[in-house]
Amino acid sequence: MWGIVALAFLVRAFALWFLDSENRVRAFDLWTFGYEATEIGRSLADGLGFGNQWMRPHGPWSEPSGATAWLPPVYPALLGELMRLLGGVTPQFALILFTLQAAISATTCALVAALGSALGNARVGRVAGLAFALYPVSVWNSIYTVWDTTLAAFALTAVLWLLFRYGRGAPLRRAAWLGACFGCLLWVNPAPLSIAPVAAIVIAHGGSRIGARGLRSAAIFCVVAFAVCAPWMLRNLRAVGAFSMRTNLGVELAVGNNDDANGHYQRARHPSFNADEFASYRALGEVPYAAARKSEALAWITSHPVRFVQLSLKRVWIFWMGESPWSDPRRDGNKRPLDDLNSWVKWVQHALCGLLSIAGAVALARRRFEGRALLAMLLCYPIAYYVTHFMERYRFPIEP
Repeated sequence: MWGIVALAFLVRAFALWFLDSENRVRAFDLWTFGYEATEIGRSLADGLGFGNQWMRPHGPWSEPSGATAWLPPVYPALLGELMRLLGGVTPQFALILFTLQAAISATTCALVAALGSALGNARVGRVAGLAFALYPVSVWNSIYTVWDTTLAAFALTAVLWLLFRYGRGAPLRRAAWLGACFGCLLWVNPAPLSIAPVAAIVIAHGGSRIGARGLRSAAIFCVVAFAVCAPWMLRNLRAVGAFSMRTNLGVELAVGNNDDANGHYQRARHPSFNADEFASYRALGEVPYAAARKSEALAWITSHPVRFVQLSLKRVWIFWMGESPWSDPRRDGNKRPLDDLNSWVKWVQHALCGLLSIAGAVALARRRFEGRALLAMLLCYPIAYYVTHFMERYRFPIEP
């Protein structure tokens, strides 16, 4: 297992050197280097608090937008601390960040192997750990992507390993411990909240059926997970007026459901790129603005139900299988599909990983309770993306 981890780290270190990722900061401003995450990190490093997520030199985004709950706190706080220690976003900052992410990604390979054992097949776990060590998407995200993607994949894999290794029929104390771990995961990325009901069922399912003891353990799991999240939610209530982990769902719903929607993220309708929407955000405030966009989206969905179903089915398809360069509007330099080899390579990786993961989960589900739980988690995890919009990195946390 640790040989696989060492191999994974060496592959990522070589890619970091070969692609000269740390010097990418010289070609990008702070916004294009890491978008909301780096802007919030800078705000923290400058002592301005968790906010100003779209700040950049040119108007109207040069105006501060105040406190935010747009992102969960862990990754922006990590960036902010590195900026404070290293004097901003410098090549040294990028080198340390990407090296740290490479180490996290390499360690995820060990968690993948351990998860295989917890699911009942250690050999499959080792093969999967080796595959993840060499998986180009994993290498790329760790040494180039400035987002919580790599950290979220590590945290989710760790929690699932603990859940399948120690969770089934857990007594109250262990259920509380697992609930604390799940709550910590949501501080990194709240998207796994969609699998919480399945996790609770795993804890409650001690044998052939769910009894009163199992229900008590599942309840403790949920209560402790909520308690761990409560401090951040209380902060958000005080700072922006929303008792929640994040505030952006209404905006993403509107960005993905409109007359121009195609299943992908539409930057022209997002306040981080649309000056009018940003002005509306600043005038209304974060929570009222998100509520207004949610109402806008729901009105469109109500008046276009067939179109919404079509878009949702397309998002399900592209989440698991991707969209080939023949139909994908995003291509390298607007090349023709036949000329864009990069897009074909990316699509084949995405489609194979999605197809094989579902096929493997179905095969395991036919034999073991853990397989049925894993399949349910894979299908439930993307619910928010099925109804909003999709980018490839959204799937990465469950790819291990």
